Amino acid sequence: MGIAASASLTSKLGALFKPKLILMSGIAAGIKEKVNLGDILVAEYCWDWGSGKKTQIEGISVTKQAPHQISMPLKYKDGFLQLSKDKEFLDKVFCDYPGKKPHSQLGLHIGPLATGSVVLEDQNIVNSIIEQHRNTLGIEMEAYGVAYASELLGIGSIIIKSVCDFANTEKNDDYQSYAAFTSAKAIERFIREIYDPI
Repeated sequence: MGIAASASLTSKLGALFKPKLILMSGIAAGIKEKVNLGDILVAEYCWDWGSGKKTQIEGISVTKQAPHQISMPLKYKDGFLQLSKDKEFLDKVFCDYPGKKPHSQLGLHIGPLATGSVVLEDQNIVNSIIEQHRNTLGIEMEAYGVAYASELLGIGSIIIKSVCDFANTEKNDDYQSYAAFTSAKAIERFIREIYDPI
């Protein structure tokens, strides 16, 4: 979908329905050394990894980064930390998925999520994104647009994406459905047990 489209849709839905909180599930590329395929990523905050200023230094093109980060509502962080330790929940989500899935145990992680406008299959670009924030867990294409539009509307947002690949040359679609399933199950648990409408 991309940043612009997700921001536009979020703005329209937010103005029409006036929700107290906007939730988004979906898929993301994970940082291979930190997460496994299918793992659930809760965006503690997100930013547009492509933002900044293009300039030249001694004839070499460089990008000077100055990312604007948007945080999730902090009152929900403890709930997600507890959920990350709920082995029974994570094992059930893994077992309930009927299709192709990886052999790794399902995990839930809370941390930075980078958003960009292109599908990545390049470890060098992934490395440059990690240089922007060394704790980056994943990279995807919509979170910042949703969070930015939500922020402008004065509405909090929770972004939960799950890892379907590692944005490298081994990228394929094998685990997209599984990742979509695990992120949707985390959203469902959030609504049932963590969300506080007050």
